[in-house]
Amino acid sequence: MIGATAVVLADIREAITAGAGAPTDKWAAPWRTGRPATSDPPPGLLADWFATIRARADGPTIRIRPGTRAASYNVRSDIVRVPGWQDCTSAGAWWWAVAHELAHATGHPDRLGRPFGRWPRASGPDAARRHEEVVAEIGAAVILRRGGIDRTWQHAQFVRSFADGVDLWRAAADAAAAVAWLFPKPDILSG
Repeated sequence: MIGATAVVLADIREAITAGAGAPTDKWAAPWRTGRPATSDPPPGLLADWFATIRARADGPTIRIRPGTRAASYNVRSDIVRVPGWQDCTSAGAWWWAVAHELAHATGHPDRLGRPFGRWPRASGPDAARRHEEVVAEIGAAVILRRGGIDRTWQHAQFVRSFADGVDLWRAAADAAAAVAWLFPKPDILSG
């Protein structure tokens, strides 16, 4: 899994170098643009992965609440909230939100135990929180790429907006561990 993560990180770094700047609103939810999706969520491989994640028996199950206004993960309640399908612009955007928040959930103290840091509204995220955001985004990039959804430019924008002071290789290693926790059998990711 670390090999796939290294390739994705290299692609993200290349996109940043090529000019993938930060989104206009630095902390905006990247999957929302105000236009609703026009089709149903895809029933294919990523949906199978989603069922696999929800059915994991070793350790606490990740509870998922679809249909909320925005995507988030709350470490205290250990609940992933994802937007309703109708609030996203495409299948890729919806799966992006799901994969990103599931990667966050792997950091729960009963799973991989990553520090989440703080995000005071006035000053923005602290160093630990920026690291966690980069971990979740690289993890989401690996998951989506393996599922046939390539959003390298968007992942690069997101990573760049949080990368200040973050060791990208350490974040990539943590992302690889997150993906390995979500998909413990490598063949799950092989399509």
